[in-house]
Amino acid sequence: MKILNDVVVENDCLPLHEIKRLAGFKRDDKSKFDSALNDLQMRMYLTIHSIKQQISSKGTEYGWSVTNFCTTEHFWGEAVFEQAAKISTDEAEEKITERVIHLNPSAQEKKIIKFIRG
Repeated sequence: MKILNDVVVENDCLPLHEIKRLAGFKRDDKSKFDSALNDLQMRMYLTIHSIKQQISSKGTEYGWSVTNFCTTEHFWGEAVFEQAAKISTDEAEEKITERVIHLNPSAQEKKIIKFIRG
């Protein structure tokens, strides 16, 4: 998991296939790679930066779209994390709960807490 994070930190923003290559993952390691990437996203170390169509050397689009990842600090900026550090856990849970209810008024409190706390 650490090697994936380090590769992205060193390169700012990378497409998924480049993260795999630079971190030394092979085709057989797909499950391990997917699990580590998912864990880094859940822990908010990495996030999806963009999804772009591949471009050939002739400048035309081809193939499947490519997902690019970056650190959350790169995506959101350091100021967001500085502000977040200033609020208490209870206040954070309250704000997240309010936002979930705003987006989904029928959300159950028990499920919201499980969503927040894991």
